[in-house]
Amino acid sequence: MKANSPIFANSKKQTTMKKILKFTTLAICILFICTTCTKEDKFYAVIGKGYVLFLDNSPVQGFLVNVRAYDRENNLISYENYYTDKNGYFQVPFLKSRPKRNAIPTPSYGTTHSYSIEYQGNFGRQNYSEVVLPVEDVKSAKGTIVFDTVFIR
Repeated sequence: MKANSPIFANSKKQTTMKKILKFTTLAICILFICTTCTKEDKFYAVIGKGYVLFLDNSPVQGFLVNVRAYDRENNLISYENYYTDKNGYFQVPFLKSRPKRNAIPTPSYGTTHSYSIEYQGNFGRQNYSEVVLPVEDVKSAKGTIVFDTVFIR
């Protein structure tokens, strides 16, 4: 039999089709793996902001503002630290949900139910104050949530 006979031509088409099918399957698998591995936290479009000042209205720079997100069962989902700038200003995002990540240990995962904003500072004292914020307040907010100014002695 000659190599250019119809029998060999048909097997070349089948080999080419098998290669295309294998490549397509491999590409779909890689795409699926990449999209499932890059799960990211989701945040609300709303941000929270505020100021920390001394009693004489001068700004407190480097004051620790801790934001914790909890799910319905009060499990900790997120624990993030933010600091005031040279003007005593801080800005915090609000976590909407955190996907489960098998490879990366996190406190937990799920949908946020409430937040705890804790003004801790670093002036040798413990907590100055804490604000508990239900997720409904964040969902219904239009724009920015402005926290009351915290005054430090």
